[in-house]
Amino acid sequence: MGCFLFFPSSKSPRRATGRLERAVRKSNLKGGGVFAGIFLLLFCLVSCREKTVIALPPQATPDPKEHLVEAQKISARQERESIQSFVERSGWPMQESPSGLWYHIYHSGSPDVPKVERGDVVKITYTLRLLSGEIIASSEMDGPKTFVVGHSEVENGLEEAVLLMRQGESARLILPSHLAFGLSGDGERVPSQATLLYDITIQDVLISPEH
Repeated sequence: MGCFLFFPSSKSPRRATGRLERAVRKSNLKGGGVFAGIFLLLFCLVSCREKTVIALPPQATPDPKEHLVEAQKISARQERESIQSFVERSGWPMQESPSGLWYHIYHSGSPDVPKVERGDVVKITYTLRLLSGEIIASSEMDGPKTFVVGHSEVENGLEEAVLLMRQGESARLILPSHLAFGLSGDGERVPSQATLLYDITIQDVLISPEH
């Protein structure tokens, strides 16, 4: 049986119950019908319990960008751990730059030769591998690379590396994917999110007239 009693917010159900009890006592002097009606009201009051509706704040909609950023952080951390493990197994005395480039200049040039600068045109011979050891490109296969440093003609990690070197020097480089071809790869030989291993020698440097 439903109950349709309503109590103003300023009066508690306990106070209302007390009033009904007093009304019941007075009804002893009146007819049975009045007593029955009041008894019914009292029964309904006791059987109905006050329900409090709590308005909950709406849940925030997840931001897809936050999930993407978090996934990228996890992926970058896993890639770095993979590179560290590779370097430890290889035994190469490599250094890591703030950007995440790993490098080892194993053949040094003359200190009298200036280091490469932005705007210089460099010609390098190279071998490019995946960390699995698979060769995916080389100067023997495709010819030497010639590019202007700082013009984004090659991978960011490769540009960063040649800026640490001089003509005649050779180095091993490990480029994490964010310094190489990223999520997309190059659409041909480099897979998605591939870590690249370069072995390069700077054959020639044409100093920019600006220098």
